[in-house]
Amino acid sequence: MFLSFTFHQISRFYLYSLGFGIILLLFNCNNSSTNPPFVIQDHFSPFPNEITATESGVAPSTMAGQAMKLYEEGRYDQAIILFNELIQVEGSVEQRYSWIFYKGNAEMAQGQLQNALTTFSYLPGDHPLYEESQWYRGLLFLQLGQSKEAKAAFLGIKNAHLRYEEARGIVREFGL
Repeated sequence: MFLSFTFHQISRFYLYSLGFGIILLLFNCNNSSTNPPFVIQDHFSPFPNEITATESGVAPSTMAGQAMKLYEEGRYDQAIILFNELIQVEGSVEQRYSWIFYKGNAEMAQGQLQNALTTFSYLPGDHPLYEESQWYRGLLFLQLGQSKEAKAAFLGIKNAHLRYEEARGIVREFGL
């Protein structure tokens, strides 16, 4: 059996398809301000290497020096391996928390968002990098669609912190 369509039926089909496409486009444009990947792309950059610049005894030939060199070069997958080893064997508790922080950054840069979120959660509130980790956690929560947690992370950044204004801006921008 052969189906036949009139010109008007075909035209109507194309008009409905076009209308539906326009509605989808408008819907996506209206929601573009809450598109989590946009947030990550606009606000994420790996934390700079402050370990070898500020701590004595971190020579490039050590595992710590190698991990930070890989991190600086953007070779995050290899840096993560060394950070895992450093967390297990090297330094004081304070130093281990620093390795945890940099490991979380490397995981985030690699797109391992859930791993990064878990890694950052190990930093205690009194660690010098805690507020910076809150910044990254806020971005991760937004990326993962967890608005309430993102807001709590961003609002947990204190007034004196470098990211304070930017964090408050994101809370306002996204209506968190």
